Amino acid sequence: MTDKEYGTSAVSIVVSWNVKEFLEQLLRDLQAQRGPVLQTVVVVDNASEDGSAEMVRDRFPAVRLLQNPSNRGYTFAVNQAIRTFPEARYYFLLNPDIRCGEGTLGRFVREAEGRPRTGIVGCRIENPAGNNITITTYPRMVRGLLVEMKAFWWQWNERREKRLNPAQHELECVEGSCMLIRGDVVRDIGFFDERFWAYFEETDFCLRARGAGWKVSIVTDLVVTHYGGRSFHQRLFERRLVWNKSFQQFLEKYHPVRALVYPLLVRILWTVEYAVRSIAALYHGKEAMRAVNAQFKSLVRNNTILEAP
Repeated sequence: MTDKEYGTSAVSIVVSWNVKEFLEQLLRDLQAQRGPVLQTVVVVDNASEDGSAEMVRDRFPAVRLLQNPSNRGYTFAVNQAIRTFPEARYYFLLNPDIRCGEGTLGRFVREAEGRPRTGIVGCRIENPAGNNITITTYPRMVRGLLVEMKAFWWQWNERREKRLNPAQHELECVEGSCMLIRGDVVRDIGFFDERFWAYFEETDFCLRARGAGWKVSIVTDLVVTHYGGRSFHQRLFERRLVWNKSFQQFLEKYHPVRALVYPLLVRILWTVEYAVRSIAALYHGKEAMRAVNAQFKSLVRNNTILEAP
């Protein structure tokens, strides 16, 4: 295929918050992409304090930098980039802690071009150890409870391989850490739902696309490496709050009855965890106990997290 056959090209969108080293590596990966795709790279910086924006300006002058004065969330930033390039043929979304090979974008586009009703394309996601961490199924309520019980491995460890196989193409959803979206999908169903500050926004988008007649597919032999939540690793407790709030939002949107039950079950788990952690904190002094109390007050009161990564 020629550049003309690909139309108006692809806009690669990276939303970043204080992950300068990973962002630089990803931008070099995008800079090295080969193939007939005309690529524009956009970085939306959500008020980083580690020099990320300055690094992009100094080392990647061809990258379009959108610098926000505050962190308004991942979903808002993605929509911001899409609105900046409303006529793009494809939008290629990547987390800044993704590493990808030089043929990644071209392979995504070839998959979409070969399937005209495919609106969203994903790939196999692996962690740095080479383990498959791809999630391609609808999130059930049990997922949230398992996360709270620290039993995340039980849900995903064995079943993941069964969910992703070489013969599989059409899926319920793909991961937003690395996904290609046909521009016509956005123009058909609208932008990402900004009620999801972060997490589950791509699941919601896939469901809406499928409801409008678009297909969600995956390139099973295309692999990228995901270092996983490097922004949120700086503020793990806030991550828990944001994840729960987004999951609750997802349930309210698609399963109103479950949305009523889920908070009650979660609070029971929080109560048990608080009791266990409080007993442990007794052996580490008053400061440890104060920290536990402060964290769980935030959970129970469901405070809004401003400036969360």
